[in-house]
Amino acid sequence: MRTNAHGLALAALAGAWLTSSSASAISRQEIVDGAPAFEEHSWVCGADNLTASCADGSWQPAVTATGPQVGLPYCWGGWVTIDQFDQQIAAGYGAGSMTAGLFLECTTGVDCSGYVSQLWQHPVKLGTATIPAVSYEIDTTEMQPGDVFNAADSHVIMFLGTDDTGSVVVTESTIASACRGVCRRARPWSVFSSYTPRAYHYADVDSSTAAGTTDDPIAIEAFPFQDTRNTAEAESDIFDFYSAAPDTDETGPEYIYVFHAATGGILSASVLDGVGVDIDIHLLGSLDADDCLARGDKDIYVEITDPGTYYLVADTYVGDSATEYTGVYLLTADFDGELAPPGEDPDGGIGGSGGAGGFGGAGPVTGLTGDDEGCGCRWVGRRQHGAPWAGLLGLGAALAWTRRRRRAP
Repeated sequence: MRTNAHGLALAALAGAWLTSSSASAISRQEIVDGAPAFEEHSWVCGADNLTASCADGSWQPAVTATGPQVGLPYCWGGWVTIDQFDQQIAAGYGAGSMTAGLFLECTTGVDCSGYVSQLWQHPVKLGTATIPAVSYEIDTTEMQPGDVFNAADSHVIMFLGTDDTGSVVVTESTIASACRGVCRRARPWSVFSSYTPRAYHYADVDSSTAAGTTDDPIAIEAFPFQDTRNTAEAESDIFDFYSAAPDTDETGPEYIYVFHAATGGILSASVLDGVGVDIDIHLLGSLDADDCLARGDKDIYVEITDPGTYYLVADTYVGDSATEYTGVYLLTADFDGELAPPGEDPDGGIGGSGGAGGFGGAGPVTGLTGDDEGCGCRWVGRRQHGAPWAGLLGLGAALAWTRRRRRAP
């Protein structure tokens, strides 16, 4: 059976929109260590694998002769594991598919983004157009093994490092004649001039063992900061309604983070989650929901003017149907001020001692900017938690904002 390329692309976009509710942290070492299994996998191509049962004259296999082979073949739309590949080859599936836009259910292998998805251990197949939804742009000088060069709607290549000559060592699944599938090779930097370097959101996210409660908050000892958790596993459930948005129901479980600002500075924080998960971000001047200095459905951006102890709270939204939208989230935060050394309390009071602190207040936070439902505009709406297909209507915006959720007025 042949699948329409446009339909497959839409499915890939939908898949990326559904990704982050089940994505989990992975080390760059794990990512890199997974490559040799695909690059060096030994298998035997049989006569059946050169005559795929559902293919027609437009199909071009990645392998052209029977016999021993090394490395998984290129297959447009493919993202199988090693075990799945072996099972499908044994069942007579075609050995790859080189024709762009032609996805056949009777062929097996991995394409460029399917290979990256496997190495990142992402829960669904990504495409080159949707990789930006689960990664962030970096400079080439910042690249680490496990990052990628991505060209949307074209190709994606994983960066492994450089060799003794300064060339870039990469692993990829490509239709290039030197590979016709998964291979590792060295390329000059000039090859990647039209590509965007990107880092996976969930790579090397080190999670503290702290419980994330009022008694044991997760300490932020350096910025930029990343952390991934699942609020379904949270021990804390004491904050329900916050002064910055008193009508928004946050009675679900939360994780509490703490940092000690030695100086003022700009704080930015955001939460990335997926469909069926709704985690909001709050900044508190003390362990009191009535001391909420900023909050947002997806992000906050505030100026902290006073040194002191502050708390970020990733809390679970509860809808009108009393449904708790718990699940996995990724918190990212940055602060351009100075932090107090670990174990040392900063000088100055906390937010509650400085005034109201909310929108228009005289507390330690000024220039407050949240997302479209935060206290920056003092407007709070309601999310729309409908069927996934309804969300596809706004998918373009969702991908552009990485994880934007729609709310009804």
